[in-house]
Order: sequence, then C-alpha cells, then structure tokens
Amino acid sequence: MGPFDRGLTAVYALAVSVIALIGVMILTGVLAAVQVENLIFRPEHRQVAVVVLGAFFLVGLRLIWASLHQKKESQAIVDESALGQVRVSLVALENLIAKAVGSVPGIREVRPKVGAENGGIGIRLKVIASPDLNVPELSRHMQQLVQDQVREVTGLTVNKIKIEVENFAIAKGRVE
Repeated sequence: MGPFDRGLTAVYALAVSVIALIGVMILTGVLAAVQVENLIFRPEHRQVAVVVLGAFFLVGLRLIWASLHQKKESQAIVDESALGQVRVSLVALENLIAKAVGSVPGIREVRPKVGAENGGIGIRLKVIASPDLNVPELSRHMQQLVQDQVREVTGLTVNKIKIEVENFAIAKGRVE
C-alpha cells in the first residue's frame, strides 16, 4: 500500500471510529437518536449526507482494491530444474551490482536500479565519480564489470546497462 492509500486508511478509520462513538453514545442513552436523526435528515443537510456517504463508499472500494491488489515482489528466475526454481530478488541483484561498482577506483557512490527487460534484465546506475576520470572509459569498464559479475553469480543475461553520472565528487583538502 502506498502513502496515498495509507493516508486514506487513516482518515477512513478515524471517521468510522467517530461514527462508532456516536453509535455507542446513542445506545447508552448519552445522546438521543432523535437528535442525530433531526440533524442528519433535515432537508438542507440531506445533500451533504448523500455526498459524505458516497465518498465513504468510494473510499471503501478503493481501500478494498488496494488491499487485494498487492504488488508482487520482483524476482528474477535464475535456474529452473526438475527439483524447482531458484529465484534472486532484484534487491539482491542491486546489492551485488553496488558492491561490484563500488570497488571501481574513482566511484564515490553508486545507486543501481534493476528491472526485467526482454528475457533478461536492464540495469540503471546512478553514480557520483571523481572529476579526474575519463567518463566514457569508466562507463565501458563499469558496464563490462557489472555484466560479468551478474552473469558469473546468477547466470542472468544483462540486456542493457545505462549509466548516469549525477555529479562529480570534489575532494576537499584536510585542514590541520
């Protein structure tokens, strides 16, 4: 469930709690049912009541849909045999790639993103590098390194590796 649906759930739960509290107050005699009925069913309040009830109905449908429509955990099938399947999560692949690229001299930070693509995987790397590096050469080296590492560890085919140099890290000298 995303942040929007969590917010809807919180508002919906709060409104239902208030309605339940009013119901308890009516059943215990603290509040007269006639007072609530007169407040809600006045001709000038009927349209507001219809709109509020309609909104509750639509929000309820949305929350039901969100609870049933769960996002499947993204995994890549690495091997399939008579005994079953071996799957590797995309998060595990991202960690593998981050470790491989993080060992490249001059790379200060790497944020990989992996997704399925045409029978293999596609990889997008956002990196922060040292400014004294040759970016085209560095990119080819990283692409080859990532492709070799993923193929060696998982056996998966890497279809595409996009590299974005987001920034250059400028090392500041020490003050002693």
